[in-house]
Amino acid sequence: MGEPEGDRDRLFPRLADAEGEVQARPPAGAEHQGERHADRRHEECCSQAHTDILAPGTGPGILITMSVAAFVEVNGQKTRVQETGAGQPVVLLHGWGGRIESMAPVARCLSPAFRVVAMDLPGFGESPAPEGVWGTPDYAIFVRDVLAERGIERAHMIGHSYGGKVSLFLGATHPELVDKLVLVDASGVRSAPSLGTRAKRVASTAAKTAGRFGSPGRRIRQAVFDRIASKDYREAGAMRPILVRLVNEDMTPLMPRVRSSTLLVWGDRDEDTPVSYGRKMESLIRDSGLVVLEGAGHFSYLDQADRFCRVVRHFLGAPLA
Repeated sequence: MGEPEGDRDRLFPRLADAEGEVQARPPAGAEHQGERHADRRHEECCSQAHTDILAPGTGPGILITMSVAAFVEVNGQKTRVQETGAGQPVVLLHGWGGRIESMAPVARCLSPAFRVVAMDLPGFGESPAPEGVWGTPDYAIFVRDVLAERGIERAHMIGHSYGGKVSLFLGATHPELVDKLVLVDASGVRSAPSLGTRAKRVASTAAKTAGRFGSPGRRIRQAVFDRIASKDYREAGAMRPILVRLVNEDMTPLMPRVRSSTLLVWGDRDEDTPVSYGRKMESLIRDSGLVVLEGAGHFSYLDQADRFCRVVRHFLGAPLA
C-alpha cells in the first residue's frame, strides 16, 4: 500500500494480521467522491437520524441501540449530540457539509467497544450556524467545551476531512484532551495553487472589476463567478465567509506539536484531499502511520467500510472480532 514500513510496524505490530482478516468490499461507485457529495453519501448509508444498528460480527438480529440525539448549549451555541455504546470515549467529527448521520458507519463499528460521541458541528446538520466568522480554532474550542459539558476529560478523536482538521488542531493545542488520533482524508495542508487555480483567481479579479461598471458589468461578474466557483462555495449560503476562512488555513506548522499516536487513513483516489496530504502529515507528525485504502475516494471510510473498521478497531485497541 506504499506506507513506510518502520512507522507501520511500530504503530501497528499486527496490522498485517488485521488487514488480512478483512474482506474489503468494492468501492461504492466508480466516480471519485468529495465533500461536495457529503449529503448524498450519508443518505446512501445512514438516512435515519435515530436507528438501531447491527454490531459488527454479531449476525442478524443482535442490535446496538443508538441513543436519541439531544441538543446541548455551550456558551450560547447549540449543537446536536448523539451517543451510543459504553467504555472509553471516542469522538466522531464529520466533514464540511456532513452531519452526525455521515459518521453512522463508524459509530456502528466502534459502539460495541467504546462510548461513541458524534455531533453536528455548528452550521451543519441540525445545529444552527455560529455567530461571527469562525475558524478552526473556534470550532476546536467549541468541541472541547461540548466534551467538558458531557463530562469527558480525554478521548480518542476520529475526524473526516474538515473534522480531521479540527481533530488535528485539538491534538496540537490540547494534548491532554486527545488520546489517540485518527485522521481520515483530512484537510489542513495548504498546497501551492495549480495553474487552473491561478487562472480562476485572475478571472475572479477581472470579474470584480467588471462589476463596477453598472448592470452589464454585474451580469458579467455573476456569470464568471457561477462558472469558476466551487459547488461548496456556491451552496455555502450564510456559511460562505466561514468556508473562505477555513480553506485559507494551513495546519502544517502545528503538526509537529501533535503528541498523540496518529493513524492516517486515505483513499488512493481522493481528489479533494489527495493522498499527498496524508504523506505530508505523516512526515510532520512524529508518531504517525499512513494506511492507504486502494480503490477508495474522499469518503474512504465508506468506500472501504469493512477494512476501515478493522484497522481502526485494531489501532484503538478493540477486539478484532
